[in-house]
Amino acid sequence: MSAIKDSFEHIAKANREWLLRHATGKVGADLAEDIVQEALFKAARAYEREQYHEDGKIEAWLMRILQNTIKDHYRKSGSSAPPLSLDLFTDEQDDLYTYLPDPSPTPEERVIEKESVHSILLALQMLPKKQKAIFTCRFIEGRSLEQTADRLQMPVGSVKSGGNAATTKIRNILGVKISPNLLRRNNSMENKNIEHEFCKDRLFLYAKGLLSHEKLAEVEGHLATCPTCRRMANAMKKLVQKLTFGPEDEHSRLLIHFPEEKVIYGGLAVPFPNAEEINVRLKEIDGNLPAMDFMIYDEGEGEIRLLADNCGSEFPYTKVTKDGEKYLDIHHVDRIYPCQWFYFVWEVDETVTTERAKEAYNLYRCKVTQGAVRTEQKDMYYQAIPEKAENIRMKRGNGIIECDGVRFAYADNFISEGDTLRLEYSYLLNE
Repeated sequence: MSAIKDSFEHIAKANREWLLRHATGKVGADLAEDIVQEALFKAARAYEREQYHEDGKIEAWLMRILQNTIKDHYRKSGSSAPPLSLDLFTDEQDDLYTYLPDPSPTPEERVIEKESVHSILLALQMLPKKQKAIFTCRFIEGRSLEQTADRLQMPVGSVKSGGNAATTKIRNILGVKISPNLLRRNNSMENKNIEHEFCKDRLFLYAKGLLSHEKLAEVEGHLATCPTCRRMANAMKKLVQKLTFGPEDEHSRLLIHFPEEKVIYGGLAVPFPNAEEINVRLKEIDGNLPAMDFMIYDEGEGEIRLLADNCGSEFPYTKVTKDGEKYLDIHHVDRIYPCQWFYFVWEVDETVTTERAKEAYNLYRCKVTQGAVRTEQKDMYYQAIPEKAENIRMKRGNGIIECDGVRFAYADNFISEGDTLRLEYSYLLNE
């Protein structure tokens, strides 16, 4: 018994530092010492009873005990759950720690300790309703697969697949990669940048009044501190009030380009005369679409960052290639509208439409040419002109419109297949 005690005292001394560091990240410095002490006491008793086996690492075994001790603490105290951590989002959470490396102060461990509940909850707002509900039950409320299935009235298999889909989506949003089951966070994706990108991507939906209460609160909070996003949002809010779209039984396309921010907001309206029939099918399959069943053509050279419907609900999608063409393969659709809008955010290179003239260092030329995607459509292209631009000269297009201090050069017209929408202008910019 003395040899066993001496052996465990050596284990406790060797592992106490990293256990304390991990516990501090979960419960705070005030409670961490007591939590670790209790966990080591439990481990010592189990070790004496030979409940530790050599088929796994001692660190993984200690981590399981520590995690259970933390859970017990919150359960007994009746307080809120411990901070969310993507390294725990697995179907069998205890099995995760089999894969943990030696608990030295690695970059991965330091990142795990810095994970933000706020960032995860921001990403959660981007999920479809059912995935959001499953994620909330499983990983925020801490319910088991069976309890979640009972709560949401769905099969256990659906809960499991929905939970996997939800965590994969959130990891992608946060720039997270798992290998294997171990969180490795992209160091460039800091919490503040995540919040900025989240809100920036939703400025057009904000301007259209399509954000949920939760997302609206996030965006408004961001706008209070970010003058660039506030300027774009206020300009688009004014602009959308002045736009005239085509009839609901015809296609419409709107692009609002902010070259300095390298982003295009807009949407494509597509008539669906058989919307009612499609919605019957969607109800039968619970909105979950087979692969490559509902695809949107990706005509741009940049990156689509968000895709949403008429009410601002965001479509989950993946990028696919078929017959050499790029598409967005939509995974889930709640319903289709007779005039279905696909609102998007498109990250583009500033030089796509603007170039500096060779004959003068401060002369810039902008040129946009768009072809029709259907027989006839209302096509609208609005491009923000730099705030300090002077001597603006229109060559092709409708003219210039000012919205809350932002000047847009624009072309707005009905075009048919074979026709093009053209916008060309120049300006001087003394940098």
